[in-house]
Amino acid sequence: MFDVKSYSIPKNGNSTSENEDAKVILPRKHVDGSSFLRCAVSDGATQTSFSRLWAKLLVNESTQFKPSLKRLGDAIHNAQLSWTNEIAKYDLPWHAEEKVKKGAFATLLWLSINKLDDTGGTYKALALGDSNLFVIRKESLHISFPIQDSQRFGNDPILISSIPARNENMAERINILDDAWFVGDEFFLATDALAYYLLKKFEQNESFFSSLKEILIKQMVHYDSFQSWIQSLRENNELKNDDTTLIWIKTVPVLN
Repeated sequence: MFDVKSYSIPKNGNSTSENEDAKVILPRKHVDGSSFLRCAVSDGATQTSFSRLWAKLLVNESTQFKPSLKRLGDAIHNAQLSWTNEIAKYDLPWHAEEKVKKGAFATLLWLSINKLDDTGGTYKALALGDSNLFVIRKESLHISFPIQDSQRFGNDPILISSIPARNENMAERINILDDAWFVGDEFFLATDALAYYLLKKFEQNESFFSSLKEILIKQMVHYDSFQSWIQSLRENNELKNDDTTLIWIKTVPVLN
């Protein structure tokens, strides 16, 4: 029912261990003949301390639950406790400790897809920041969430902090999407650099998905091929040199 591929590429000049994006895909589970898939991506803010760790904790904690405001609070709380405990293990110099006190920051895009029968089901997404979900239906862009206009991508997205007091004004900026899906729909979760590129292409050409799909089918056979595609976009100034993460979910018919 769900065919999933995912990749994450660090910015040029950085190693994989310096990639501040994070992603998780929770294996589908079956309950009374139904199934679901949960996944999340997060983009850690480069200018803050231990943002790679913070992004990883956010996606790990959030995918334990189905997206909701209450569960978001639980996931953030659990991630904050884990972040604090992990940082305590380091013997940091005073200047690093001062920076840590300001906290780490990251975006979050969190998706749960539920299969109800052989024709489709429902999905729910929650987003904070500029990581974006694209839902493709009948080879066209059906939904772009939470950003619908590429000009809205900027340098100051809403971010989740590892310090509770720094999340006071966050609630009013949480975006939630609850909708139905049908077999054949496809979902893309992308962090900001790739999300901006994809949305801009969709705006320029309604049939862009067909060519994108051809590219991805060819490039996503191997990690190195996908990396080469991303690198070519960066070299042509089509894609910002930033950590780049993509999850691609295809919904396919169940073969009896």
